[in-house]
Amino acid sequence: MSATRKILPLLIFWLTISVCGLAQNKSDFVVNKGEVVIQMIPLEERYRFPQFEPGEVYFRNNTFIKATLNYNLLYGEMQFINHQGDTLALKGEYRTKLITIGKHVFFYAYKTGYLEVVSSYPQVKLAKKQTMELTGSEVPLKSYSMDAPLITGLESYGSPGSVLKGEDWNLLELYTQKAPGDLYFEKKTTYIIIDKNDRFYEVTKATVLKLFPKHKKAIDAYINEYNPDFNLRNDVQGLLAFCSQLDAQ
Repeated sequence: MSATRKILPLLIFWLTISVCGLAQNKSDFVVNKGEVVIQMIPLEERYRFPQFEPGEVYFRNNTFIKATLNYNLLYGEMQFINHQGDTLALKGEYRTKLITIGKHVFFYAYKTGYLEVVSSYPQVKLAKKQTMELTGSEVPLKSYSMDAPLITGLESYGSPGSVLKGEDWNLLELYTQKAPGDLYFEKKTTYIIIDKNDRFYEVTKATVLKLFPKHKKAIDAYINEYNPDFNLRNDVQGLLAFCSQLDAQ
């Protein structure tokens, strides 16, 4: 056997190991086959706050209610504890104007989900969406019944990540039963701009130029010079601070 033929299998083996290692490094959590997701991902990683905290839910009809709240990253839900001690999902999000939990403010954006305000400027706000996203599965996942029995008041859910797009899922069933194969989860943060009329925009160069139309030339020069990463909080905050300074002149 030639040296090349001897080396090739070893090379393929080490490349396979390397690729597997990279795939695992990209996942914040791996739930192995037979394990239960909500038992393996720690509570403090699944929720925005270490515990449910007093808050207020403000509705578009100018009413509000007080509740003990927390944001669930795994389900993308705002949850509350009722008088019986059950954990329930907040319903009718489209009627919600904003939610406060302590000093933290959340908005609900249709098709985007809950957004937490991280900084405010005279004309806009910067918000973040945090999720614990299911990004991969060792085996094909069956389409879970949307009318399966649900517990603790939680409703049916849509797709949690790219691996499940185009399917309907009952995540409560998937995450509370033994995993059919290894499941891979990533904690993700995306940033959204909220204008003064509470409209929501993905952070892009075009969006920023649209929101600050009087200063397109200066903003374009700033972006070309500093090349901000729209996925990094500090970069976006720096850009919006610059735009706000231009507006104040």
